[in-house]
Amino acid sequence: MSVIAASLSAIRILPSESVLVLTEDGVVTYALKSPESVCNEPERGKPFDATSYTNVGAAVSSATYGAAKTRSVYVIQFDRDVASKRTGESSKEILVEILLEAGFSGTDLKTMQNRIGGIVGHANNLALRSRSATKDRLAALQSRFAGRSKLKDIVSHRRFHDYLNAKANELAKK
Repeated sequence: MSVIAASLSAIRILPSESVLVLTEDGVVTYALKSPESVCNEPERGKPFDATSYTNVGAAVSSATYGAAKTRSVYVIQFDRDVASKRTGESSKEILVEILLEAGFSGTDLKTMQNRIGGIVGHANNLALRSRSATKDRLAALQSRFAGRSKLKDIVSHRRFHDYLNAKANELAKK
């Protein structure tokens, strides 16, 4: 059985909000996501950066294979449980803190808030459309932000996962 055929079989048994990525020399050759997943798949032909997934709280497992050990398989699993950790801050307050520390101000700050709000809205609509349970909202949010290289400074911020948790809790209450 080829690696690709095995991957196609494996993706069927992975839980929702999972991504299977095959790389060669660090470049994505195949990316498959679990059924009903709303996550962004990494782009084929581009370098794979596992930290863009771990920065949003995803668990990343990997193994190398092949004679020269230049090929890797990654399984990315997004958190399905909305964390009970509450800081008392709203998601908006956390996001503004992140954006200010990333160097945004004035109209750039508002533009970035709107851009991130659009991504959150899209993730929430997908979660609602697929009748996802409340616990799936965090996974949907994590997966929509993962792999977005243009937002790397924001997504890699130490409090970004706090922002996603707060936002998932707020959306669940609506």
